[in-house]
Amino acid sequence: MTTVWNGFHSPLAPYIEQYLATKRAMGCKFASEDRMLRLLDRFLDEQGIDSIKAVDSACLEAFMASRHRVNARSYNHLLGVVRRLFLVAGLSAAEGSPGNSHGRSSRNSEASWCHLLEK
Repeated sequence: MTTVWNGFHSPLAPYIEQYLATKRAMGCKFASEDRMLRLLDRFLDEQGIDSIKAVDSACLEAFMASRHRVNARSYNHLLGVVRRLFLVAGLSAAEGSPGNSHGRSSRNSEASWCHLLEK
Protein backbone atom coordinates (compact mmCIF):
# COMPACT_ATOMS: atom_id res chain seq x y z
CA MET A 1 0.00 0.00 0.00
CA THR A 2 1.36 3.39 -0.93
CA THR A 3 0.40 6.67 0.64
CA VAL A 4 -0.26 9.89 -1.21
CA TRP A 5 2.38 12.58 -0.69
CA ASN A 6 0.83 15.65 0.92
CA GLY A 7 3.84 17.84 1.64
CA PHE A 8 6.40 18.39 4.34
CA HIS A 9 5.09 18.92 7.88
CA SER A 10 8.03 18.95 10.29
CA PRO A 11 9.67 22.09 11.69
CA LEU A 12 12.27 21.67 8.93
CA ALA A 13 9.60 21.84 6.21
CA PRO A 14 10.33 25.40 5.00
CA TYR A 15 14.07 24.67 4.92
CA ILE A 16 13.58 21.42 3.02
CA GLU A 17 11.22 23.03 0.51
CA GLN A 18 13.60 25.95 -0.08
CA TYR A 19 16.58 23.63 -0.42
CA LEU A 20 14.83 21.44 -2.99
CA ALA A 21 13.46 24.44 -4.89
CA THR A 22 16.92 26.02 -5.08
CA LYS A 23 18.58 22.84 -6.33
CA ARG A 24 15.85 22.28 -8.90
CA ALA A 25 16.12 25.88 -10.10
CA MET A 26 19.77 25.11 -10.81
CA GLY A 27 18.71 22.19 -13.02
CA CYS A 28 19.11 19.30 -10.57
CA LYS A 29 16.34 16.70 -10.50
CA PHE A 30 17.12 15.82 -6.88
CA ALA A 31 14.62 12.94 -6.86
CA SER A 32 16.47 10.60 -4.50
CA GLU A 33 17.38 13.49 -2.19
CA ASP A 34 13.71 14.52 -2.13
CA ARG A 35 12.75 11.01 -1.00
CA MET A 36 15.43 11.02 1.69
CA LEU A 37 14.31 14.37 3.03
CA ARG A 38 10.73 13.07 3.05
CA LEU A 39 11.95 10.27 5.32
CA LEU A 40 13.56 12.80 7.66
CA ASP A 41 10.43 14.97 7.65
CA ARG A 42 8.17 11.99 8.37
CA PHE A 43 10.49 10.78 11.15
CA LEU A 44 10.43 14.18 12.85
CA ASP A 45 6.65 14.35 12.49
CA GLU A 46 6.16 10.83 13.89
CA GLN A 47 8.48 11.59 16.82
CA GLY A 48 6.35 14.58 17.72
CA ILE A 49 9.13 17.09 17.11
CA ASP A 50 7.23 20.36 17.04
CA SER A 51 10.00 22.96 17.10
CA ILE A 52 13.28 23.38 15.35
CA LYS A 53 14.99 23.63 18.75
CA ALA A 54 14.11 19.98 19.36
CA VAL A 55 16.04 18.88 16.28
CA ASP A 56 19.42 18.15 17.84
CA SER A 57 22.21 15.68 17.22
CA ALA A 58 20.51 13.00 19.35
CA CYS A 59 17.37 13.33 17.26
CA LEU A 60 19.35 13.08 14.03
CA GLU A 61 21.31 10.10 15.36
CA ALA A 62 17.98 8.38 16.08
CA PHE A 63 16.84 9.14 12.53
CA MET A 64 20.00 7.67 11.03
CA ALA A 65 19.69 4.59 13.24
CA SER A 66 16.07 4.14 12.14
CA ARG A 67 17.15 4.02 8.50
CA HIS A 68 19.11 0.80 8.49
CA ARG A 69 21.37 0.70 5.45
CA VAL A 70 23.28 -2.42 4.47
CA ASN A 71 25.35 -0.62 1.87
CA ALA A 72 27.82 1.98 3.18
CA ARG A 73 27.31 4.07 0.05
CA SER A 74 23.58 4.31 0.76
CA TYR A 75 24.20 5.30 4.38
CA ASN A 76 26.78 7.90 3.39
CA HIS A 77 24.46 9.35 0.75
CA LEU A 78 21.66 9.76 3.30
CA LEU A 79 24.10 11.29 5.78
CA GLY A 80 25.41 13.67 3.12
CA VAL A 81 21.92 14.83 2.16
CA VAL A 82 21.05 15.61 5.79
CA ARG A 83 24.41 17.36 6.32
CA ARG A 84 23.97 19.54 3.24
CA LEU A 85 20.44 20.49 4.24
CA PHE A 86 21.71 21.84 7.57
CA LEU A 87 24.72 23.48 5.98
CA VAL A 88 22.78 25.20 3.18
CA ALA A 89 19.90 26.17 5.48
CA GLY A 90 22.41 27.80 7.82
CA LEU A 91 20.83 26.22 10.86
CA SER A 92 22.80 26.70 14.06
CA ALA A 93 22.77 25.47 17.64
CA ALA A 94 20.74 28.54 18.61
CA GLU A 95 17.98 27.13 16.44
CA GLY A 96 18.35 23.67 17.92
CA SER A 97 20.26 22.09 15.09
CA PRO A 98 23.74 20.64 15.09
CA GLY A 99 25.40 23.87 14.10
CA ASN A 100 27.85 26.38 15.47
CA SER A 101 27.77 25.90 19.23
CA HIS A 102 31.41 26.56 20.08
CA GLY A 103 32.19 29.69 18.06
CA ARG A 104 33.68 27.62 15.25
CA SER A 105 33.16 28.24 11.59
CA SER A 106 30.10 26.52 10.15
CA ARG A 107 32.29 24.04 8.25
CA ASN A 108 34.02 22.92 11.46
CA SER A 109 30.77 22.79 13.42
CA GLU A 110 29.26 20.65 10.68
CA ALA A 111 32.19 18.28 11.05
CA SER A 112 31.80 18.22 14.85
CA TRP A 113 28.14 17.25 14.48
CA CYS A 114 28.73 14.77 11.72
CA HIS A 115 31.20 12.68 13.70
CA LEU A 116 28.32 11.81 16.00
CA LEU A 117 26.54 10.07 13.14
CA GLU A 118 29.50 8.17 11.76
CA LYS A 119 29.68 4.53 12.73
